Amino acid sequence: MHEVNGTWKIIDVYSNGVSELTLRRSDFAAMLAAGGAPVLKAHLDKSSDRLMK
Repeated sequence: MHEVNGTWKIIDVYSNGVSELTLRRSDFAAMLAAGGAPVLKAHLDKSSDRLMK
């Protein structure tokens, strides 16, 4: 966690010694390499739709 303008923000989460930020960055890079921005956008849309339910 990191304090920004008096508000605490989560910067990264580690689970079993693995950075969530590093995992996401790697996943997103692979999607961009495989299909470009449309593939990444579709993945993010699907993920956000699932979280909003």
